Amino acid sequence: MIHRSAQRAASSVRGLMAFAMDKPQRNEVFKLDAPVSRVVEFAGRTFGHSVRVVLGDLVEAAYVRGDPPQVEQLILNLVINADHAMTIMRPIGAAKGGTITISIASIDYTGSFASRPPEALKVRNWALSVSDDGVGMDQRTLDRVFDPFLTKKATDQGSGLGLSMVHLIARQHEGFVEAESEPGVGSIFTVYLPSCAEPAAKTG
Repeated sequence: MIHRSAQRAASSVRGLMAFAMDKPQRNEVFKLDAPVSRVVEFAGRTFGHSVRVVLGDLVEAAYVRGDPPQVEQLILNLVINADHAMTIMRPIGAAKGGTITISIASIDYTGSFASRPPEALKVRNWALSVSDDGVGMDQRTLDRVFDPFLTKKATDQGSGLGLSMVHLIARQHEGFVEAESEPGVGSIFTVYLPSCAEPAAKTG
């Protein structure tokens, strides 16, 4: 746990440094479900008992190319944001807690996908979704949700950089993020990352 926490701290520093860079620091092929599993394990050990983190549908062969610790940081930021939406952001007196669901699906760049940003690669994408049943957001907040330092939390509960780092890391991996939300219902953040071929098995 100490080792993983140190790695996450280092990844956070790399994330802050990434604001001045255009590409991830590492360029590896890895399975997307691996950082998901590590984040779920971390959340199970550190989140309160009122919050459950569950796995929805996962594609085990979801290979992507990039920086594994940075993608793990992206997922962790989304999960922490979901946890806060169901706990510290609840009104005083309201019941705290809920369920965070993480899933991975395959999405083709077809008709309904054509409205995505032009920088998105026109290939099959993996859609990594993190959903919660927290306080949700109105449209005005949703329109600015990835702006740096935008936060509705108390000053000692968040920096406002978590979601902007999610957006940045996704963009550096030639992907993008979409957010859906409704006040009192919850939020869904979906990260689209281009797929890549499974690495060839080593011989010898």
